[in-house]
Amino acid sequence: MAEIGERFSAGQRISDSGIYEVIHDRHHRANHQVMCTAGETFPGCSICGTQIRFELAIRAPSIHEEPCFDCNQKNLASRLKPAA
Repeated sequence: MAEIGERFSAGQRISDSGIYEVIHDRHHRANHQVMCTAGETFPGCSICGTQIRFELAIRAPSIHEEPCFDCNQKNLASRLKPAA
């Protein structure tokens, strides 16, 4: 599990879904935040390439990672039908 404030580089696997502060190398853009999903890979930047960094700001699991949610819409629809 990543620690809040931990930094990652382009090409690394995302271990924790959440909000990440994006820090660009060449200051062509101010820092900004993005949502990243566990299991994917941190991308490079079209301007600063692999010099970009991602810093975990808020750990926020995807709704698909939470066991109490049934994200299968077909199952959900069948349970929400009104009783006859």
